[in-house]
Amino acid sequence: MAKNTIAAGRKVRFDPFETACGYGIDACRGIVTGTIVKVYPEHRWFSVAYGNPVQRISFKFCDVGERVKFVG
Repeated sequence: MAKNTIAAGRKVRFDPFETACGYGIDACRGIVTGTIVKVYPEHRWFSVAYGNPVQRISFKFCDVGERVKFVG
């Protein structure tokens, strides 16, 4: 797989609460690892599953390198 390829099964790292604000939010912040589960190239976004219980979050392609980074 190419170094910058956005593809299902690829591992990524991110902070799910990076854009959240409010009282006590700092206690929730932290980097997690997730797996890309679906890619929507026509709309330039992808969905990531992470955690236990499993949660999902989505990112735009332009978020790669800033809000979300590839593992490995």
